[in-house]
Amino acid sequence: MAVLALLALSIRLLARQIVRLDLSRNRVHLQISDLAARSATFRRNNYTTAEGAYSVNWRGGGFARVGEICESEDGHVSRTLSWVSGQADPGITSADWSGQYFERPGAVGDYEDVEIDTELGPAPAWYFPGPSHSRLWVIHVHGSRVTRLSPLRGVAALADTEAHSLVISYRGDGEGPAHPQDASTLGQTEWPDLDPAISYALEHGAERVVLMGWSMGGTMALLAAERSNYRHEVESLILVGPVTNWEGAIMHGARAARVPKWLGTLAIFALASPTLARVLKFGRGVDFDALDWTSRARISKPCLVIHSAGDDEVPFQFSETFAALNPSVVLQKLPDALHTFEWNRSPELFSAVIRDWLCGQR
Repeated sequence: MAVLALLALSIRLLARQIVRLDLSRNRVHLQISDLAARSATFRRNNYTTAEGAYSVNWRGGGFARVGEICESEDGHVSRTLSWVSGQADPGITSADWSGQYFERPGAVGDYEDVEIDTELGPAPAWYFPGPSHSRLWVIHVHGSRVTRLSPLRGVAALADTEAHSLVISYRGDGEGPAHPQDASTLGQTEWPDLDPAISYALEHGAERVVLMGWSMGGTMALLAAERSNYRHEVESLILVGPVTNWEGAIMHGARAARVPKWLGTLAIFALASPTLARVLKFGRGVDFDALDWTSRARISKPCLVIHSAGDDEVPFQFSETFAALNPSVVLQKLPDALHTFEWNRSPELFSAVIRDWLCGQR
């Protein structure tokens, strides 16, 4: 009995890790050398040595943009800092590393706070207006366990276009309505919150609607393109590091964490079973077949996928298979970057790819 109890606990803990709603924390060891000098020293790891521009947050509300590497030796790396806000305790030893480069929406451009009425209640959104004559709207959908600050990189990438941008929240993300299941369903029940967002765009003059989804936000965009009441109004999709095969992505993560394959398989089985999901308090079961776009052709709308072979969470091979199965999909491979850090690694290239692709859709 003790063995069975331990097994059940292990399955529950792993399953809960997969569908938990709290924000990601990419903790890095930090030794702030001098905020006034705009530099910091970190212990070397995959985050702190990654090329590109990122951000760090530390206890007490501090924020800084992290720039180029200026020194690397003895297991540590020093990088430039900019846009430093807040203070740091001299004794602080850790910070959270993030791709959320912009601390607030105003850092990207003029915007308005708006509210989208979802079936579960109001969901706050940011609206970045384009030219008054433009009828192109891009709806930005962030991934799981991050905030609306994450897809501001997409808004910045559209700066040289005439697009209006609507950056939404949705159930369970900490800003939108509470999730009824108190657990993520990997996009399966979150995607309906895109319906009122599309409706909002159409009511405010949109004639060309593009869904731009990051990671799980890509899953939601794909489901909306198939199931939304406004699916015929969706012109195209832009997906960044999208999860097009959730079962495969979970097993990939289990292998990276050195979790036994059999335990990962059992966790997926538990999440997929309506009975076990209910017993384990994960709500209803996840339909993994409905969250797989790598086994058959499913989408006919024009779709741009931006992905990197350096993605540590969602294998690039999934996007290759997705593109091979669907002739309407254009796959743009960007320089190696960790999961959804393609903009951070190559912001000018990222922006140019989107701009050129949108021009080709006219």
